[in-house]
Amino acid sequence: MLLIAGCGDDEESGDPDVATAPVVTTDRVQTAEIPGTDSDEATSPEDQPGGAGDEEPARSEVVIDFSEEGLSPTEVQVAPFIAVVLVIRSTDGTEYNLSYTAPAEGGGANGTTEADFDIDGLRPGQKIEIEERNTDSTATVVASDEAGP
Repeated sequence: MLLIAGCGDDEESGDPDVATAPVVTTDRVQTAEIPGTDSDEATSPEDQPGGAGDEEPARSEVVIDFSEEGLSPTEVQVAPFIAVVLVIRSTDGTEYNLSYTAPAEGGGANGTTEADFDIDGLRPGQKIEIEERNTDSTATVVASDEAGP
C-alpha cells in the first residue's frame, strides 16, 4: 500500500503545472499534488514508442508450401504453448482449397498466393491438421518439446 502524507489545506491549487496522483488510505481515496509536473504533458509508458506494451508475444511461424504435388512439408513440430502463425503459400500459382482444424478452432481458405492464420498455442501432443482438397494432401503441425521441421 502506498501512503503519501502532506500538510496544507484541502483546497486545490490553481497552479497548472501540478499533476495529481491518488493517495490510497484504508478508508478512502484522496488526491495529492505532485509539484513540478504537468498532468497535460504526462504520458503513460505504454503511449511512448518502445514503451511498455510494445512487445510482441512469442509465436512460431510455420510455412507450408503448396504446389500441384500437394503440401510440403507434411509434418512440422512447434514448441508447446507458443502461438502459431500458420502460413500456406502456393509456390507455383496452383489454386488451393484448404481447411485446418486445431483443438479450439478451425478455418479455411481458397487462393493462389498466400493465406495465414493465427492459432493459439498448443499443449504438448496437440495437433493442427491441414487438408488441401484439390490434391487430397494433408499436413500436420504438432506441439513437441523437440520442435523443428
